[in-house]
Amino acid sequence: MFILSDTSLKKYNVIYIKATINIQITKSTTRNLDNDNIEEKNMILQLSKKTEYNYKDKEIIWFTTEDAEFTELISQYEQNQIKIVVTNIEYDNDNSDNKDKELYIFDVYLGENANNQLEQEVDFSSIITNELSNYSISIYKVQDISSCSDEYKFNLTTNIEVEGNDEVTLVFKGNHRNKDIQNKALCKLSSKNKKIISCQFEREIPNLNLTLNDYLSFDSNKLISISLENKDIFFSFNCEVEPPIAAIIFIATIFLFVVIIVIIIIIVINKKGRGERGYEMPNNSNVNNVLGLSSGNASK
Repeated sequence: MFILSDTSLKKYNVIYIKATINIQITKSTTRNLDNDNIEEKNMILQLSKKTEYNYKDKEIIWFTTEDAEFTELISQYEQNQIKIVVTNIEYDNDNSDNKDKELYIFDVYLGENANNQLEQEVDFSSIITNELSNYSISIYKVQDISSCSDEYKFNLTTNIEVEGNDEVTLVFKGNHRNKDIQNKALCKLSSKNKKIISCQFEREIPNLNLTLNDYLSFDSNKLISISLENKDIFFSFNCEVEPPIAAIIFIATIFLFVVIIVIIIIIVINKKGRGERGYEMPNNSNVNNVLGLSSGNASK
């Protein structure tokens, strides 16, 4: 088991932890955990620190267990038949040599990687045991989030200066009209911005309180962790971009002016179409001739 620590524990030679795990075993090799042929078991393992990799007082610590029952159990099955989920980790004060109070208050976040069913692309044991490794570990604690500006942009303020240049997608969660919602934001990490991480939401966000999901990504060269310094804090966001009033008035004025011009043009065209004489009244002499002719025909 590998544990990421944002403070150096290198001075402690012996550290024991208790890990509560849930084991699901399927007898089928097709990895179908939805069938009824599943054996489930909960165990508490004692793990001891084997070694660690240190980078600027940030560490990846390698813990192992010598629990005979656990070793015998998992040796009976293929790797794709076993699902192990770590449900709790705590400091084993009874067995650790060092009784320093500092280790009583360490905060453990299990995250998605507590599930061994997820595929890991990095073998941390090779990184830890390689003395020539330059593996980079960046752990950022978000202390403040700015208000949202035009184009749904905002900034995160971190506890330390940003290293390197990376793009990450952070997920913010909140509640709107009794519905849990998640909003993604593309964030750029640049050493030029010091402690500022610039972000941009994909779409507008109504007025609501949001909190940041913990972010963790890693490859063969670096590990990046971003989380809130205070897990209980919510930030008020309103990323609805409203059109300026002046622009609305200007557009309405232009539209009205165009309508008036069109009406004037229509009137002028109609007047020219009737000629210069304008409207002609019926010819009275023509009417009398018709009536006289008809009368004459009747007398005959």
